Amino acid sequence: MNARTWIIAAGTLVVAQASAGADQSDWFPFVIPWDDASKTATDVSFLNHQPAGKLGRIVVRNGRFFAEKDPARRPVRFLATNITGPQCFPTKADADRLAAHLAKMGVNLVRIHHLHAGWVEPGLWKPGRKFLEIDPAQLDRFDYLLAALKRRGIYWNINLQTSREYIPEMGLPESVRQIPFDFQKRVDMFDAKMIRLQQDYARKLLARKNLHTGLRYADDPALMVVEINNENTLVGHVWEGLGRGLNTLPEPFSGELKALWNRWLRAKYGRIDALRRAWGAGSTRLGPSLTTSASRWTTENQSNGNVEFRPGAAAAPDVAPAITVRIGSNPGPDWHVQVHLAGLDLKEGRPYTLRFRAKADRPRDARLTVNLDQSNWRLVGLGEKISLGPEWRSYEFAFTVRNTVPKHARVAFILGGSTGTVEIADVALQPGVQGGGLPQDAAFGRIDLPGSGTEAKWNDWIDFLADTERDYAETMRGFLRKEIGLRCTILTTQINYGGLVGPYREASMEVADNHAYYQHPVFYERAWDLAKWSIQNRPMTDLMATGAGELGNLAQWRIDGKPYTISEYNHCAPLDAQAEQMPLLSSFAAFHGWHALYPFDYGVTVSGQPNDAIQGWFAHGTNPAKMAFYPAAALLFRQGLVPPATLRTVLEVEPKAWHRFPAAADAWTLAGGFPNPLRTATALRPGAKTRLLTQGKPSASPL
Repeated sequence: MNARTWIIAAGTLVVAQASAGADQSDWFPFVIPWDDASKTATDVSFLNHQPAGKLGRIVVRNGRFFAEKDPARRPVRFLATNITGPQCFPTKADADRLAAHLAKMGVNLVRIHHLHAGWVEPGLWKPGRKFLEIDPAQLDRFDYLLAALKRRGIYWNINLQTSREYIPEMGLPESVRQIPFDFQKRVDMFDAKMIRLQQDYARKLLARKNLHTGLRYADDPALMVVEINNENTLVGHVWEGLGRGLNTLPEPFSGELKALWNRWLRAKYGRIDALRRAWGAGSTRLGPSLTTSASRWTTENQSNGNVEFRPGAAAAPDVAPAITVRIGSNPGPDWHVQVHLAGLDLKEGRPYTLRFRAKADRPRDARLTVNLDQSNWRLVGLGEKISLGPEWRSYEFAFTVRNTVPKHARVAFILGGSTGTVEIADVALQPGVQGGGLPQDAAFGRIDLPGSGTEAKWNDWIDFLADTERDYAETMRGFLRKEIGLRCTILTTQINYGGLVGPYREASMEVADNHAYYQHPVFYERAWDLAKWSIQNRPMTDLMATGAGELGNLAQWRIDGKPYTISEYNHCAPLDAQAEQMPLLSSFAAFHGWHALYPFDYGVTVSGQPNDAIQGWFAHGTNPAKMAFYPAAALLFRQGLVPPATLRTVLEVEPKAWHRFPAAADAWTLAGGFPNPLRTATALRPGAKTRLLTQGKPSASPL
């Protein structure tokens, strides 16, 4: 490490530890000019290949990135950022200044995100033709920006589907507006028309020549990554229950998924009687309820919000007492307000049926889980998002218990995501499940999308969704490779989306990618409400002392033998300790041998406007608590100044592990426990059975 490196790294890391409670009488405004490219001690632009692609395109070899024509065959790491929405369309003068500033700060890769968002005005689309027709003038601004980045040695990651909405004017039915998922996610992984629209957009963006570089995007070595569909999974999220929610889709989308489901069942079973035998095997008579009028509610209000719990009476001997919860405020995340029926003795591998009634004073969502009532609080059978309204509604869920502890399970209602009043009544949890079999007149082509069922039926449903999701990934990858001629790295979406279905979906992709946010804002009334939100003001270093925190969570998902990239990461403002982000991220990632880090996001900096204020929760560009650390982070991470771990712990995961483990954390726990990520690097890989392996010897950790 040369003298300048020591000055930058040591100096900035000391600043990160400044006490928020120090005397500030002699402090002054610390504004980093948005367009500063002066040759000072903090200029680390010498790290970049200029122009990007000078040594050929970036390729994957032996699980790392290399410049294809680098005679020294040196692995390359990337300190990146996200350019989103309006920042994708600067003037040419601003594009040049922005690119020069990013290079000075050590950035050598940019992720283009929300390029086609509908909320950006002016954005990619022609006025009055949103989502339908690209504006050539705006596209030229975008092209120039990417050319400016390339000249400064900054590669590109272009996202395809992020926030473009599907509307009837695209030739879709009016019911497309009734799909309950943002940007019609999940559905766009199986609907044929939506997939063709994605391919058409990719063709218009990537198969054309950028006049400012003289190359088609598909041929430009500066194009390093294409991400097909940001944060998407047909299978669904672990915390909402894999496979849940698709049986409420409007037609014709429900019918299209049903046809695919029946085709898959016919291919697997061949004959309807074989399917009937398989599904009926787990159907049993319901036994006595484990929750009764003698059951007692336990409650949580971890953030000491204005919350009132009012237990009531039971309507019958075989149901739990009612409870009313009034949430006036909750400064923490949704799980800080819960009610549970704990101490349940659920039997491993057995089916159960949960029934209850509930309502709220206004429409809202809540979460329902069946999980341990002790650390590590893991799910043992159910994870659902439920929609509540002013009218009483009955709910029923069937599930099979996995990875439980005798007498330590609970039914939990997680209510802190919104203020208001929730009433819950008639909770009955019975061993057994009915309706797993098929009616006598069942036939392929008429089997409905399931909402619950026997273990065999539900496993088939998740397997079908996993195969459909992987088919989508392979279809889009084949299109990009064969029809557009794309040669860069491709990924579908983030590796943890869909739980352990994620590695199955991404099996043929060259890279594994992930996202995480520490202290993401929590919203109380509606998403992205600028008036009613909160974060917990706690540094992540408190959690890192025990090896936890978001970085530890990310370490559970690295795929052995592939580059691991983190394309969104933030310690969100106004967290007092937000200055910890870049030193922690860069040093931890170097120790673990990760390959690209993309803080989210850069924000909007343009000439003629004030650029001296922090722009909300995420933006880095005008936030000195984060931007000041980029040069040090670039040196630490890109030059490998933090030595890599000498001990590696690998979790081999059995085929179709999602039948037993919804998420990587569950698999790590049941295989023996997730190790301290400050002492060992970690990774996942497929295996014949789920087990832990260690490689190498421990050494003193630089962390």
